[in-house]
Amino acid sequence: MVHRGYLVDGTVVLDYGHEQLVLQGRVERWWYDLAAACGYIRLAVGLDPIPDDGGTDTATFMEASKLRGRLWTGITTLRIALPQGRR
Repeated sequence: MVHRGYLVDGTVVLDYGHEQLVLQGRVERWWYDLAAACGYIRLAVGLDPIPDDGGTDTATFMEASKLRGRLWTGITTLRIALPQGRR
């Protein structure tokens, strides 16, 4: 479960309740701008390892994870954090 999402200069940061760790990833500018405008994001996180076969597409991977009960989905609100010196 994601407790809060943050947008930080082209990166989405997901706080999922761990005391010391967060999940983060770089996102494309159009996605970042859309998420900032909406104020929330819808998430789908597949918990299985991604096959190393080079041929499994995202939809197939997510469907397989869902069938095994290993797909987390949800909606979280966002906060936008400004990097140092950009206020």
